[in-house]
Amino acid sequence: MMMSSSSQNSVEVNIAGGHRSMLGMQVPIAATSIDLSLPLPSVLWGDERGLQSDSSKLVREALLDEADYDITKQWRLGVGDPYNAGKLNARIARLAMIASQLNESQIADSFLDKLEKYQALWLSGESP
Repeated sequence: MMMSSSSQNSVEVNIAGGHRSMLGMQVPIAATSIDLSLPLPSVLWGDERGLQSDSSKLVREALLDEADYDITKQWRLGVGDPYNAGKLNARIARLAMIASQLNESQIADSFLDKLEKYQALWLSGESP
Protein backbone atom coordinates (compact mmCIF):
# COMPACT_ATOMS: atom_id res chain seq x y z
CA MET A 1 0.00 0.00 0.00
CA MET A 2 1.44 3.38 -0.96
CA MET A 3 0.30 6.62 0.61
CA SER A 4 1.41 10.01 -0.59
CA SER A 5 0.97 13.42 0.99
CA SER A 6 2.70 15.19 -1.88
CA SER A 7 4.32 14.28 -5.15
CA GLN A 8 7.82 14.60 -3.62
CA ASN A 9 7.35 12.55 -0.45
CA SER A 10 5.87 9.08 -0.76
CA VAL A 11 5.47 6.74 2.18
CA GLU A 12 5.40 2.96 1.98
CA VAL A 13 3.37 1.24 4.68
CA ASN A 14 3.92 -2.44 5.42
CA ILE A 15 0.58 -3.72 6.67
CA ALA A 16 1.87 -7.28 7.21
CA GLY A 17 4.09 -6.32 10.16
CA GLY A 18 3.61 -4.26 13.27
CA HIS A 19 4.18 -3.99 16.98
CA ARG A 20 1.57 -3.31 19.63
CA SER A 21 2.57 -0.65 22.15
CA MET A 22 0.88 1.56 24.73
CA LEU A 23 0.26 4.03 21.88
CA GLY A 24 -1.58 1.42 19.81
CA MET A 25 -0.46 -0.67 16.84
CA GLN A 26 2.84 0.57 15.45
CA VAL A 27 3.10 -0.17 11.73
CA PRO A 28 6.52 -0.20 10.02
CA ILE A 29 6.96 2.41 7.29
CA ALA A 30 9.75 3.45 4.94
CA ALA A 31 10.24 7.01 3.68
CA THR A 32 12.99 9.47 2.83
CA SER A 33 12.10 11.60 5.86
CA ILE A 34 9.62 11.25 8.68
CA ASP A 35 8.55 13.95 11.13
CA LEU A 36 7.25 12.40 14.35
CA SER A 37 5.75 14.05 17.37
CA LEU A 38 4.26 12.60 20.51
CA PRO A 39 2.04 14.67 22.79
CA LEU A 40 3.41 15.20 26.28
CA PRO A 41 1.42 13.57 29.06
CA SER A 42 -0.62 15.88 31.25
CA VAL A 43 1.33 14.76 34.34
CA LEU A 44 5.07 15.17 33.94
CA TRP A 45 6.18 14.80 37.55
CA GLY A 46 4.52 13.28 40.56
CA ASP A 47 1.15 11.76 41.14
CA GLU A 48 -2.06 13.69 40.51
CA ARG A 49 -3.69 12.01 43.49
CA GLY A 50 -1.08 13.16 46.00
CA LEU A 51 -0.57 11.47 49.33
CA GLN A 52 -3.37 10.49 51.65
CA SER A 53 -3.29 12.75 54.71
CA ASP A 54 -3.20 9.79 57.08
CA SER A 55 -0.15 8.25 55.37
CA SER A 56 1.89 11.40 54.74
CA LYS A 57 3.40 11.33 58.25
CA LEU A 58 4.69 7.77 57.75
CA VAL A 59 5.97 8.57 54.27
CA ARG A 60 7.76 11.68 55.56
CA GLU A 61 9.44 9.66 58.33
CA ALA A 62 10.57 7.03 55.80
CA LEU A 63 11.85 9.78 53.48
CA LEU A 64 13.86 11.39 56.26
CA ASP A 65 15.44 7.97 56.96
CA GLU A 66 16.44 7.79 53.27
CA ALA A 67 17.51 11.44 52.91
CA ASP A 68 21.23 10.54 52.85
CA TYR A 69 20.80 7.63 50.41
CA ASP A 70 23.45 7.36 47.72
CA ILE A 71 24.55 4.63 45.37
CA THR A 72 27.80 2.72 45.93
CA LYS A 73 31.11 3.98 44.57
CA GLN A 74 31.26 1.81 41.47
CA TRP A 75 27.98 3.26 40.19
CA ARG A 76 28.91 6.80 41.24
CA LEU A 77 31.96 6.42 38.98
CA GLY A 78 29.95 4.90 36.16
CA VAL A 79 31.72 1.52 36.18
CA GLY A 80 28.83 -0.61 37.49
CA ASP A 81 26.68 -2.52 35.04
CA PRO A 82 24.12 -0.32 33.25
CA TYR A 83 21.08 -2.45 34.17
CA ASN A 84 21.58 -2.01 37.92
CA ALA A 85 22.71 1.58 37.42
CA GLY A 86 19.31 2.31 35.88
CA LYS A 87 17.49 0.63 38.76
CA LEU A 88 19.52 2.57 41.34
CA ASN A 89 18.97 5.86 39.49
CA ALA A 90 15.24 5.09 39.36
CA ARG A 91 15.27 4.75 43.14
CA ILE A 92 16.87 8.18 43.48
CA ALA A 93 14.27 9.62 41.09
CA ARG A 94 11.40 8.10 43.10
CA LEU A 95 12.83 9.52 46.32
CA ALA A 96 13.14 12.95 44.67
CA MET A 97 9.53 12.76 43.51
CA ILE A 98 8.30 11.79 46.98
CA ALA A 99 10.33 14.59 48.57
CA SER A 100 8.84 17.04 46.07
CA GLN A 101 5.30 15.89 46.91
CA LEU A 102 6.02 16.40 50.61
CA ASN A 103 7.46 19.89 49.95
CA GLU A 104 10.87 18.78 51.21
CA SER A 105 12.65 20.88 48.59
CA GLN A 106 16.13 20.57 50.10
CA ILE A 107 15.96 16.77 50.03
CA ALA A 108 14.38 16.76 46.56
CA ASP A 109 17.09 19.06 45.19
CA SER A 110 19.81 16.87 46.71
CA PHE A 111 18.39 13.77 45.00
CA LEU A 112 17.91 15.61 41.71
CA ASP A 113 21.53 16.83 41.79
CA LYS A 114 22.72 13.25 42.30
CA LEU A 115 20.44 11.96 39.57
CA GLU A 116 21.66 14.57 37.09
CA LYS A 117 25.30 13.72 37.83
CA TYR A 118 24.85 9.94 37.61
CA GLN A 119 22.65 9.97 34.51
CA ALA A 120 25.10 12.29 32.76
CA LEU A 121 27.79 9.60 33.08
CA TRP A 122 25.71 7.23 30.96
CA LEU A 123 24.04 9.68 28.60
CA SER A 124 27.20 11.59 27.71
CA GLY A 125 29.36 8.51 27.22
CA GLU A 126 31.73 9.60 29.98
CA SER A 127 31.48 6.35 31.95
CA PRO A 128 34.77 4.41 31.77
